[in-house]
Amino acid sequence: MEEKIICKSCGEKISGTYVNLGFSCTAALNCSKCESILFISDYDDVWNKYPKLKEAKFEPHNRHLLPYWNAIELEYENCDCGGSFNFMNPPRCPLCKGSLGRYTYEDKPILKQWDRYSFVCGKTYKGEEHKKQS
Repeated sequence: MEEKIICKSCGEKISGTYVNLGFSCTAALNCSKCESILFISDYDDVWNKYPKLKEAKFEPHNRHLLPYWNAIELEYENCDCGGSFNFMNPPRCPLCKGSLGRYTYEDKPILKQWDRYSFVCGKTYKGEEHKKQS
């Protein structure tokens, strides 16, 4: 179902769809430059390389997980716009390319993990189709 939100950067109404990441067993990595999103399925073989990420115990803000996310991000090609897909990037506005606003994770992965929805208002990529070629 299409929804409209107000971009906190430019004040314009943005149309998009919320994706429940928990029910779809997916992680969302947002582009650093545009509104594109890379979705990585829980069934993607990349998780086999980094089992500690799936088994990690809670620590304050879960910053100890950032090195694992950084390694996973390197497994994938950049966005078509030249930006990089990163776990901690906020979703971007398709008009002004600024942060949509609600999504400021303050360098705290736990905030991103608790936000089990991703607002899709642009191009999406599937992880298994966007891996770097060895």
